[in-house]
Amino acid sequence: LPMLQLRAVFDAGASRDPADKAGVATLTAAMLDEGTKDLSANEIAIRFEGVGAEFGAGVDRDMASVSLRSLSESGLLEPALVLLAQILEAPAFPAADIELKRAQSLIALQKDAQSPGAVAAKAFYRELYGQHPYASDPLGDENSLKAITREDLIAFHRRYYVGANARVVIVGDVSKRQARKIAERVVGRLPAGMAPEPLPPV
Repeated sequence: LPMLQLRAVFDAGASRDPADKAGVATLTAAMLDEGTKDLSANEIAIRFEGVGAEFGAGVDRDMASVSLRSLSESGLLEPALVLLAQILEAPAFPAADIELKRAQSLIALQKDAQSPGAVAAKAFYRELYGQHPYASDPLGDENSLKAITREDLIAFHRRYYVGANARVVIVGDVSKRQARKIAERVVGRLPAGMAPEPLPPV
């Protein structure tokens, strides 16, 4: 099939949240495509749609990932890769959009509080992992979400979205040589940085 799927994975999951601000990793990933220095969230969405590409970002306890699904034709793939690199390198974290995402997260917490399954799962992780970072809910809690600032997101992105902390996985209509060039295009302009220290043993 003339398609390509790419995923950039960073050791930037919820286990890397600051101790008193659970939810920073999730909020950082959610804000990546909400604007760059030169583009608004709407312009980013229109550009991806214009070349038939799909962008996604997500977080679990161990990692944050950013994905791109695109046709492999050069005229469509190239602009999608350029846009993806811009999003990873220089997200703007607009203050108004942070407040919107924060409100959405608080609503999600309220919904979880009404779900026996969600309540049980969160209690299970707390009891199982105790003081380990895995004990925290990736979404955070009401107090931590309200305490997160724009500066927290910028600092988290600066620390963890770096070359030394990135892995790129590519599947589809592409040669190994082309895949290496694509990976360099996507994460090659990120600051080199340093990989974080390993998490404490469980």
